[in-house]
Amino acid sequence: MSRYTNLVTGKKFMTEQNALRHYISKAKKARKRNNYSEMWKIYSEATEIIDVDYCYKCSQDDFGYCGLRKDKISNEERFMKYCFDGFIRDMEYMLNNLRGE
Repeated sequence: MSRYTNLVTGKKFMTEQNALRHYISKAKKARKRNNYSEMWKIYSEATEIIDVDYCYKCSQDDFGYCGLRKDKISNEERFMKYCFDGFIRDMEYMLNNLRGE
């Protein structure tokens, strides 16, 4: 069973592994559509329940700082081209670690 129910509140929730699968799938579909608002919504929703680092293995990481911080690139464009991919990579890494346990 992929969902669990809290016996006190009756609220249903997913396991961490299933939540990661769910958000990875949604994120990859949003990336294909290249829709910023949809991508940001998925990122915001996922980070409420999962601790995700969107700079994970980013090509622009400069010892903890974004290498694009001084470039004249909009936050929207930066998020879509670099950060969202790191978000997906980190969730896939977390999922692979959970499978290995």
